[in-house]
Amino acid sequence: KSIMGGNLAIDLEYGSMNGDSGSPIYLEKNGLNGLVAGVLSGGSGNVYGSSVVYVRTRPYLNWITDTILAHPDNRTLTLQAIPDQLATVGEELTVTAVTSGSDQPPLTVSYRLIDPPAGASIDASSGVMTWSPAGFFSGTNQTITVEAFEDGIPGNSVQESFDVTVSGDDEIAFWNWSAAPPNWSRILASGTSNSYGQASGQFPYLQGNANNQLYQQITGTIPQWATVTVQIKLADFNQTWSKGGPVEYGLWTSQPTVATAGDPFTWSQVADVPNYDGDSLADGLGNTGGNVDYFFTFDTTTEVTNPWFSVRKNADGNRFGLDDIVISYHFEDNDADGLYNAQEVALGTDPDLDDTDGDGLKDGVDAHPLNADFDQDGWADGADVDPTNADLPGGPNPLSIGFSIVSGSGPGNGVMLPTNAYAGAPGVEQKNWNQTSVINGSSGNTSSVGSPTAGVLVDSEGDATGATVTYSMSNTWSVNNEDISPYGKLLSGYLDSNASKNATVTFTNIPYESYDVYVYVGSDVNGRTGRITDGTTTYSLTTRAKETVAGSYLQTTDTRTNYPDANYAIFEGKTGASLTLTYQREVGNAGIHAVQIVSTSIATAYETWASGHGLDHETDGLPTLDFDGDGFSNLAEFVLNSAPSSSSSIPQLTSQQDGGLFTLTYQTLKVADEATVVAKQSSDLQSWSATGVTVSEISSDDTTRTWKASIPLSSDQPGFLRLEITGP
Repeated sequence: KSIMGGNLAIDLEYGSMNGDSGSPIYLEKNGLNGLVAGVLSGGSGNVYGSSVVYVRTRPYLNWITDTILAHPDNRTLTLQAIPDQLATVGEELTVTAVTSGSDQPPLTVSYRLIDPPAGASIDASSGVMTWSPAGFFSGTNQTITVEAFEDGIPGNSVQESFDVTVSGDDEIAFWNWSAAPPNWSRILASGTSNSYGQASGQFPYLQGNANNQLYQQITGTIPQWATVTVQIKLADFNQTWSKGGPVEYGLWTSQPTVATAGDPFTWSQVADVPNYDGDSLADGLGNTGGNVDYFFTFDTTTEVTNPWFSVRKNADGNRFGLDDIVISYHFEDNDADGLYNAQEVALGTDPDLDDTDGDGLKDGVDAHPLNADFDQDGWADGADVDPTNADLPGGPNPLSIGFSIVSGSGPGNGVMLPTNAYAGAPGVEQKNWNQTSVINGSSGNTSSVGSPTAGVLVDSEGDATGATVTYSMSNTWSVNNEDISPYGKLLSGYLDSNASKNATVTFTNIPYESYDVYVYVGSDVNGRTGRITDGTTTYSLTTRAKETVAGSYLQTTDTRTNYPDANYAIFEGKTGASLTLTYQREVGNAGIHAVQIVSTSIATAYETWASGHGLDHETDGLPTLDFDGDGFSNLAEFVLNSAPSSSSSIPQLTSQQDGGLFTLTYQTLKVADEATVVAKQSSDLQSWSATGVTVSEISSDDTTRTWKASIPLSSDQPGFLRLEITGP
């Protein structure tokens, strides 16, 4: 395909004609466009369909890199997600935007803010955004949008938005009166005409019957979750009949009327004004001792717009002067978690604890501040890849039977693993763990299973297996373990052993032809020694199950008496329908937390692997197919540890000359051990033989093995290596 270049608009066409010189020639492979093969240099007439196309690449190298690679079809620009932020009035918030792109060579990326709040700015070259919120932003949520854009032709751009919650204790003035009075409105609840008057032109006064009022509407809005302070000066008016008494002052959210004059204020305080029989009052009510400051505070739960301030007599016959009214607000956030105290009271969170549910997220940025594990996957929200999706983080969920103890005794009693939680050692994380009911005592069996299905052992898919379990121990106990990951819940309750009785678990009717057994062991105190055995192999260990941070699985492989720190052991290659596991105490009580029986049938392993990559092992995921068209069959990608659904993920085969040898290094999955992988050599690419090829395992980890195949180098003939893979 030729895409027209030069001064013409980009146009996709097949073939080329006179005038197309300078346009790129693309290769097309596996339905993907964009691989530049060269630049059209010549041709005569319409050469569509011709096998002769003249190309010259080198003279146009700069044009190729500057123009073709800048085309949107050939590149990507990604702006990393920016988490929501907490900011404080007057303090600088710094956030850095980070991008990545596929352009080669990389293009220059610049940054800008889209409609930012006042004072916010970003460095165009570094992507560092700074903002020191002014006081008027206190109590608000501001959405900030960052845009990154490239200098290509045309330029790619991408945007990312995040929220900033602004807090601050600065007092913000809302309304005050201390000089000439406003145009007070009045309510004459008694029907008399002398319910209020004016003295010295500076302050009004109230007199007459109860419920008489002065009020004034205030223009403006008090924000949600604000702590509001209302302050006023009141004094009894110097008259021989004055006796002091109660005066109520505060705010209405609707205009008071004669009909509602006696109703409760929305927010108010009663001032019990003392009797004063001194000099006449003056502006500010004088300095004679008769004036008293009164104030009260309240919290808003919604915005308060254009409220009415009012002063009301709560008893008959008295006369009071009022002056110097101040209404202000601020925001209190005792624990600096981004939620104001009033908001926390309304939500039920703790105003003095920044992470009420203990999930690692401050309340102000936690979508569910009273639920530490919203999706019930065993991961605290602050450590969860996606707190709303129980399958993230997930696991391979191999076909397996998991059995876990829930103890009724000890510091972590009653702790259960959520059914959706993927738990277990790396590479065999499964869900649908069978858990006992909360148990005590010295023995039990399948009938004590409480979930997912009472009295039944199910597999990792939730299907009944027909297997049964019995167990015995000195008693049950538990660990006050970490609550960050599924580890802490899986390694909580355990079957305890003491000096006179071991902890033992027996399974019968195991439905798998071959399987590995993972046994999780520990105690409520790290550092105790013991041994775990299946009757054939015995491993020693020093308990390391209790954690305060996200736990790590530590395997023991010691069959002597070195007692390494560990919390699980693996018994591989089991084939019988029954199995007994025993924990033998050495120093300090400890026992068995859980047992996992993992099928190692390659057919089962392949089905699990294909499903994990979105393929159906009976249709598009058949082992003989090549789903992603990368030249490797699904079976080869399974055995050689690559992704069958992405043509960019292919098995890593590394060949090199190593001294007098020619070598091929490759990696296989452990769950594919039953597959046959044969390295063969050839000198002519026609006939192949395993004779003379040396294969050795050079390393391994929890899930893979790395191999090296080698043949001697020859000076008189070429040498080639290849792998042949067949299923069982």
